[in-house]
Amino acid sequence: MTGPEVAAVVSGASKVLFTQGAYDFFFKWKLDEMLLNKLKALVNSTKTLLTVAEMRRQIQENSISDEWFKRARFAICDADDVLDKIFTDVQNEEYRAGDSPGIGYAVKEKLRYKGKDVGRSLHPFKKTREVEMNEIIKKLESVASEVSHLGLDSNVELAGIRKIRGEATSSVNDTITICGRSEDKKIIMKLVESKDVADDPLRVITIVGLPDISSKDTRKWDELRTPFLVGKSKSRIIITTHSKDVTETVTSVRDYYYPLNVMSEDESLLLFESVAFPGGSEAASPALKEIGRGIVGKCKGLPLAIKMIGRLLFSYRNDVTEWKRLLNSERVSSKQRLKEQYEDVSRRYFTHLLLNFFIQESSRGKPWYVLHDLVHDLAEYVSRGLCVDLHDINLQSRHLCYIQGKDEMLLNKLKVQKITCLHTFLPLVHWRHGLYLDNKILSDMLSNFKLLRVLSLKGYQISVLPDSVRDMKLLRYMNISWTDIECLPLRICRLYNLEFLNLSGCVRLKRLPADIVDLVKLRYLNVDHTSLQNIMVVSTWIVGMTPSSNILLRSLCIYNCLNLETLPPLGNLPALMNLTIVGSHCIKSLRREFCGDNGNPFPVLELLKIQVMEMLDTWSFSGGDEGGFPSLKELQIISCPMLRNMPFCFPSLTLPPTLHSLKIIFCKGLKTISDEFLGKCSDSLRELTIGQCPDLVRLPRSLSTFQSIQKLHLSYCDALESLPDMFHKATSLRTLLLSDCPKLVILEECGFPTALTHLTVRNCLKMKAVSNLRLTKLTSLIHLELEGSPETLKLEAGCLPVSVEELRIRNFNHLKSLSGT
Repeated sequence: MTGPEVAAVVSGASKVLFTQGAYDFFFKWKLDEMLLNKLKALVNSTKTLLTVAEMRRQIQENSISDEWFKRARFAICDADDVLDKIFTDVQNEEYRAGDSPGIGYAVKEKLRYKGKDVGRSLHPFKKTREVEMNEIIKKLESVASEVSHLGLDSNVELAGIRKIRGEATSSVNDTITICGRSEDKKIIMKLVESKDVADDPLRVITIVGLPDISSKDTRKWDELRTPFLVGKSKSRIIITTHSKDVTETVTSVRDYYYPLNVMSEDESLLLFESVAFPGGSEAASPALKEIGRGIVGKCKGLPLAIKMIGRLLFSYRNDVTEWKRLLNSERVSSKQRLKEQYEDVSRRYFTHLLLNFFIQESSRGKPWYVLHDLVHDLAEYVSRGLCVDLHDINLQSRHLCYIQGKDEMLLNKLKVQKITCLHTFLPLVHWRHGLYLDNKILSDMLSNFKLLRVLSLKGYQISVLPDSVRDMKLLRYMNISWTDIECLPLRICRLYNLEFLNLSGCVRLKRLPADIVDLVKLRYLNVDHTSLQNIMVVSTWIVGMTPSSNILLRSLCIYNCLNLETLPPLGNLPALMNLTIVGSHCIKSLRREFCGDNGNPFPVLELLKIQVMEMLDTWSFSGGDEGGFPSLKELQIISCPMLRNMPFCFPSLTLPPTLHSLKIIFCKGLKTISDEFLGKCSDSLRELTIGQCPDLVRLPRSLSTFQSIQKLHLSYCDALESLPDMFHKATSLRTLLLSDCPKLVILEECGFPTALTHLTVRNCLKMKAVSNLRLTKLTSLIHLELEGSPETLKLEAGCLPVSVEELRIRNFNHLKSLSGT
């Protein structure tokens, strides 16, 4: 680990130490506050020292030994351990004082302390904590003294300045090229030279239309302009901004700014070609230049949009298909289109990493990729000493990762339990190898790992959790999935730092301890494939919580809890982002209690999956005027055959305007989807999938007016006879799949939306012959799949669009000719 990397560890530790709660804790329990201040100063100085030392070693090779960096690194890790212990002590104190939202152990402790004067008592670990801090202080002082002869202290200020302000830059740039803007330049120069208004010692000219300065904070502006005031009188500063309001902050002359207009058509094309064809447009093919001209026209003269699209197309190289796809997009310069391009950019980054040998294809073949050997070697070099090397054990190592079964005999032989500073115990599951570690061996091995932050016992055939786990007060992550554990010990509920708990696959686990409500930092709980009978203890945890509560659960998965009849008020969880409920067959309804008493239930929930709920027939909330689900992006309702009243799924009777994807599959009772249900997401919904809803007779009439929808999949909707009126004018739709809807008819005078690029029609028997579908109007169509058209005898060249690049036909039982001859 290099200096900067160690500094990152220090940064996390210092956040723990230097809170007001820590100072209050020291005062209350008569701990030495001088130690706290001294440790604070040493942590900061060591952090800077390591940064400077690394800089010195880059300049003067071998000036500082690897051994010094190793000692410094482990000293910082030791400091992190002590600080984390103190932080945990502070938390426990707060819980004893009744600040915990849990009602289990913390409340009992509060009652036990009631009436007792603990204002200035002695902390039970006072001596231990002070001794630990003294030892760390000595280590850090020793680290500094070992390199004092190098004069590193003289560089501290310089390093601090570089850290705060970054590397020095120059105002000189000999690579600037301005495309067009000749008239704009003339007007701006007139403003620079103008003397027709009350002159300032330092005139500021703002150009509105480009992003640069966005802050309207006058204090920050004063700090920035002060150094320029000592310059020559009547000097000029040019500032670019996208906000007219900024001009009022930076200049004293009212309305003294220049609004930058959009670029002309010729200027736009010139800028585009400079980005998309950096080697010169002369070598570009006429086809690409013509497509590019069309794309530029959609950018409406906005230079940022032109440059972004140009860079993207350059990354496509000469792929005409990708260029055409972008040309056919109706909203090239919209925010939605920008977001979609991020996916393309991410693929380019992946390709870049592959081409530059950061990653390489696995021996297993695609789609598996692994780190390149050189990068792997670099990772090993950087993490040397921190990760346990089974061939060269270092007792100061912090992270242990091994292959289950394969490495276990070696672990036991090497007595790894002597590595008492371990932070991570992470076996990699390998089902091919038999397991050697049993309850007793694991218990003995883990007994000394009191500083663990990450513990995984996944897949081990253990029936009880080792007693030593209860002493792992610093634990953040615990995975005991797919074990034979039958119950969790009560003292696990005192692991107040625990954020992640995976109990999936614990088929023998029937109950959760009642005091699990005290795990107020828990962000992720997975009870998939368990036999839990008392999941309602979670409701005690949630009832009465407010958005300001400390419960930070972000993801909740409830799988196959077959005896669960009701759900707690999950809407009260202020941080819940993902909620999945699968296979709870006894739940018959989701009503107001599900949302809780919060006026804005599920405030940050983004993903909601309700699946395989065989008895769920009602999802409604009486009253129904409040808001709810304001952040929802994806909703899946799958295999709820009894569910009938879909329009009443949400408190406000409508889906939120943030929704991107909606899937409704195998809901036999569903007959209609109202316009109100989808009304608010007309500008956000991108994908709509409806399948195996045999009684569905009508889609929302407003669907054809949606400005964002790009994918529509309809399958096995036996009663559906038509698509919404004017559906052929759905200009944003790109992918349409119609499968096994035997009564569905596309009116010949309407046809399909003309912007489609992918069309699949399967076994929609009433559509009869392909010639009736009027496919030739689909000039952007690339992929066409047709299946089950018994009345089609021949496919003539003139009945298919010339743009099709991929054609698939199946089960045309009476087809005799593909050419029409």
